[in-house]
Amino acid sequence: MKSSIVYSFKALPQAELSEFAANVIAKMTQDPQFIGLKPQVDALKAAYDLYQVAASNAKDGGKIATLEKNDRLEVLVFELSTVARYVDVLANESELVVLAAGFSVRKKATPVTELATPTNVIAKNLEQNGVARLSWAAVEGSTIYAIERRTKGTESWRNGDYRGGISAQLDGLEINTTFEFRIMAIHSTGIKSNWSQPAEVLIS
Repeated sequence: MKSSIVYSFKALPQAELSEFAANVIAKMTQDPQFIGLKPQVDALKAAYDLYQVAASNAKDGGKIATLEKNDRLEVLVFELSTVARYVDVLANESELVVLAAGFSVRKKATPVTELATPTNVIAKNLEQNGVARLSWAAVEGSTIYAIERRTKGTESWRNGDYRGGISAQLDGLEINTTFEFRIMAIHSTGIKSNWSQPAEVLIS
């Protein structure tokens, strides 16, 4: 089963995390579909109450009070994560159940069915004895890019290389020769884009 809940609670500011926990407690306490998770919600409520006390004490300052508040915050995050895991199992990928419990739904990845043709292909001569640098715009959903080249004026394209990023440096090119380069985006499932418009460069 794939996870349906966003678990990045530590990323929330403390005030927002406290408010988030309070909302989860309120919703799950009032909704009968979560009655089976009462022990977990009660543990979360206890952690929430202790954190509120510690946070109030920390307002008066003092290193010990601040450390206590931070410790209580860690326990609150732990109990919140525990409840989230139980809700995740109960929901069985149902977004309605996740939302009813007060949690956020994890964004589902959009299946890749086609890839856009790479654009903004630029080829530059680096003046380093047959070296060219290529760059192009990223294609959403692409896993890797294929590069082909040919001598300008010829018909046959030659497989040059593959790159995971959006740039490449190719060496060993014949100097005083104009080359054309084109790029194809490829997804891990095998879906391919059309070849880009060629970019040309004189290698010196």
